[in-house]
Amino acid sequence: HAVHSGGKLFKVFDALRLIATFAVIAIHVTATGYTKTVNVMEAGGYNSVSELWGGGIYLIINKLTHIGVPLFIMISGALFLRPEKNIQIKSVYSKLIPRLAIPYFFWWAFYVLVWIAVLKLSPQLIRIQDNSIERYLPPVHLWYLPMLMGIYMVLPIIKQIVLNRKLTRYFLILWFVFGVLASVPMIEKVYDAFRMHFVIGYVGYFILGYYISTMELGVKTRRRLYMIGILAAMAIVLQDLCVLVWKIMDKCFIDSYPMLIIMSMIVFVYVKYSDWTKWSRVLSKLQPYLFGVYLIHALFVTVIIREPFYSLLHPILSVPLFVLIVFLVSLGCTYLIKKTPILYRVVE
Repeated sequence: HAVHSGGKLFKVFDALRLIATFAVIAIHVTATGYTKTVNVMEAGGYNSVSELWGGGIYLIINKLTHIGVPLFIMISGALFLRPEKNIQIKSVYSKLIPRLAIPYFFWWAFYVLVWIAVLKLSPQLIRIQDNSIERYLPPVHLWYLPMLMGIYMVLPIIKQIVLNRKLTRYFLILWFVFGVLASVPMIEKVYDAFRMHFVIGYVGYFILGYYISTMELGVKTRRRLYMIGILAAMAIVLQDLCVLVWKIMDKCFIDSYPMLIIMSMIVFVYVKYSDWTKWSRVLSKLQPYLFGVYLIHALFVTVIIREPFYSLLHPILSVPLFVLIVFLVSLGCTYLIKKTPILYRVVE
């Protein structure tokens, strides 16, 4: 089918990577406002509707943009699980894992050195105590790399699952059902009793990405799915409003939360069936730099997202503006790094 032609499908992946990159940056840009909102709610709530609306924007954007990492994983699954992609155990440890391990350890060391330097020169810039072990730990956003390494380790096993379409659907059903059981506090004990750790987590997104990329959906089916996706997004927004209005803290939103699975799936489907021809040139030029943007953006989020600039504009304006600024600065730095012969491998 046309939608599965190599060139068009890879344009879809380029578009998804760009969307996922902006989503991940948005998560971290809104993190300060999100934390502030949570602290205000725990202290008793907001004093005005305008302040409540501002805090709600941070919560809603932060939650909705959590589709970023699932989209990244779904793209990887769609690429690595293709039948023509022959994955051997030897190649997993000799090629795939080293390609992630090199940037992981480099950027871990980079951020540790930066934090130590900043703590000495300007301790108020980052919220880490001078004697804290936290400054030696990898920055939060780098968790994605060892997680992906873990998926690579079981990649030869996953390849066997997706050879059988019925078995693939069975795995995805188990993943979704036990994701619901594990994410809802009232029934999470049911999941604990079964201990179905194998079918919970990011492997499900990996398989889901391949499954969606190889299936055909009619127009009517897609429209129904888009409505379901909108309802899922509205459910998350409603949950955030409940948190704000009734001052109850959200304890059931995790990355396997069913609404997030649904939203990620629908965005993947929507992008897959959209025409990216007009944007193909831009997407192809940006694609080589997006991994570097992911790796380095946390530094600029820490430096740029500071008071009083953070509060100068309403979140509905400041969040998109800061996301764009962080993206462009990170993109420029990645471009320079890729032009440096010694360092180019740490952003590939």
